[in-house]
Amino acid sequence: MGGLFRKLFIYICVPIYNLIVYMYKIFYSIATTRFLKDDLIQQFSSNIYVLVSAVMLFAFSITILSAIVNPDLLTDNKKGVSALFKRSIIALALMVLVPFAFNQLYDIQESVMTNSLIEKIVVGINLCDPDTDSNCEIGGNGGQVIAGTLISSVLYPAGDEISVNEDISENYKNMVAKDIRNIGLIAPDINTTVEDGSKLHYHFDDEDYAFHFDGLIAIIAGLATVYILTIYAIDVAVRVFKLAFLELTAPISIVAYVGVGDKMLSSWFKELGKTYAELFIRVVAIAFYLFLMNNLDKFMSAFTDGDWISVLKVFLIVGMLIFVKQVPDMLGRIFGVDIKLKGGIGGRLGEMAGVGEQAKKAWTGLKNLAKAAPLVAGAGLAAGSKLAGDKLGQTALGQRINNNPTVQKLKNGMGKTSAVGSKIKDGVSSAVSTVKAAANESNPFKAYDKLMNGEGSKGAVRKEQAAYEKNKQAKAAAREALSKNIGSSILDSNGNVVNASAATPAAYSSMVDQMKGHTQQQKDAMVKYNEKQHDLFVAQKDNQTINQIRTAIETKMNASTGTVKTDLANILAQMDLGGIKSISDLNTKLNSSGVDQNFVDAITGAKGVANNLSSSNLGSIASYSSAVDSAQEAFSRADSTLNDVIGKATADQQVVMKEARTISKKMNEANTK
Repeated sequence: MGGLFRKLFIYICVPIYNLIVYMYKIFYSIATTRFLKDDLIQQFSSNIYVLVSAVMLFAFSITILSAIVNPDLLTDNKKGVSALFKRSIIALALMVLVPFAFNQLYDIQESVMTNSLIEKIVVGINLCDPDTDSNCEIGGNGGQVIAGTLISSVLYPAGDEISVNEDISENYKNMVAKDIRNIGLIAPDINTTVEDGSKLHYHFDDEDYAFHFDGLIAIIAGLATVYILTIYAIDVAVRVFKLAFLELTAPISIVAYVGVGDKMLSSWFKELGKTYAELFIRVVAIAFYLFLMNNLDKFMSAFTDGDWISVLKVFLIVGMLIFVKQVPDMLGRIFGVDIKLKGGIGGRLGEMAGVGEQAKKAWTGLKNLAKAAPLVAGAGLAAGSKLAGDKLGQTALGQRINNNPTVQKLKNGMGKTSAVGSKIKDGVSSAVSTVKAAANESNPFKAYDKLMNGEGSKGAVRKEQAAYEKNKQAKAAAREALSKNIGSSILDSNGNVVNASAATPAAYSSMVDQMKGHTQQQKDAMVKYNEKQHDLFVAQKDNQTINQIRTAIETKMNASTGTVKTDLANILAQMDLGGIKSISDLNTKLNSSGVDQNFVDAITGAKGVANNLSSSNLGSIASYSSAVDSAQEAFSRADSTLNDVIGKATADQQVVMKEARTISKKMNEANTK
């Protein structure tokens, strides 16, 4: 019976171990694929870069025009011309470097995979070299290495040497080292014995057999390896398209960097790094699996013979495979790469069920964008379409578009662009009128006078200058009036804080109450804005201070030894959990820890860092971060309310309220510093 089972198991192993090689070839072929190699796709990518460059030029032109209308933008470090120019230069450099960087990343990937560099380092197996061995496939015959190493750990000579005829011995060596398909030649001779050929024996592992064969373990390990390679191949296939998508969307992230800063670009770089690393993390997992299998026999040699040895080996291999399946997630957590496991093959294929939902969300987003398009067209980028926009707004569709939340957000964000677009339109119209008026004059002197002094040329410039000077004077008058309301001991005539300790929310509220020509709703909105802003600044300062204290204690702990180190570690644990209730309590615990007095004074002394906290009562470390989040949310609501109120105010009221908002920030920054 034992001989029959050996025959059955070895013939089951034949297709399984052949499949290991094929699955590795599929894995490697996908891993070394670059989807954007095709000329058509490359041309598509190039077209995107050209289009994005044009958009960048347009954005830069709009900012220049905005600076002409509002010279304050020239000195704005975040939204001004200098900041935009700096980001534009960096973006242009990225436009050139990103395609080159992708080529280099793919070259590095191909070199590592072709030479099986990771397998050589982790396993220490000398894989074949495609440059010197014509039978060696690109990738170093990695599939053969995996299958050969695995089969040699479960099918091996019973003695120190292969005590069978030369043909069987040669087939075995070729199966392990060169071509796993030789397992088909070994299968008929699996029951070969040292003494009398292929006589069947009752026991599965009779001592007379020339080969020791763990059939059940061979099947389990082989199927598990095929399973791992299959799910890895699926992951790498998804990675190919993720890299292609990231390569195509690189220009969008770069343009977003020019417009709004590095938030989107930073996310793009993070996603690129994570996606690129996924392949090598999985190759490391496979190589580590080989390493474990290669050393399994050395581990098993420590155990004496017994009926349970085979069961132990099965448990070890199953545990090994489960561990290797989790290696990508472990390496991701260790090195800070967010790689989420998706379960098995079912989990990965199950993601297809979510595609429909994502497509639905994407379609909804596109519909909202389409609804917003008429507004964008009429909001300043093409100010001349205002009449069409007005007509559209009178229809049912126009009203639905106008009431859409997405459109409302766009309306709030397009205000400045709208003003610029209107001024461009008015300027062009005035210029055309001036040229026409000059052209209709038969007298050249009169024509020259109209051309030089008409509304479309110098007259327009004078008018714009007069409007700017008037607005500047109104701002100065507003600051002076607000200074008088609150008192020169707190603010000077330019709205700068003189006495930080007196620049409290109560003082600001008193200033607002004395404002003339404003409704109670406007005053309430400004007072609430100031209060919530002050609460946010206090929460941010407290969070910064408590983390500064914790870092100082942690640094001191790392530099200490013995009981001092233990006591400081306990203090940190109590701070994290909120076990230390006050600054006085913290001072007592630091004194009892044995640290030097200078350190204690620097933390909780009369001039210590802890005195920067708004309260002597302490909470957990996490509570300070939560307080910042809550304060930020409350301030955002107050800010939105104030913006709405200012938008509905008269021009004169808007000037004063905007200056009061600026003064609010100055007072709160000074008071909480």
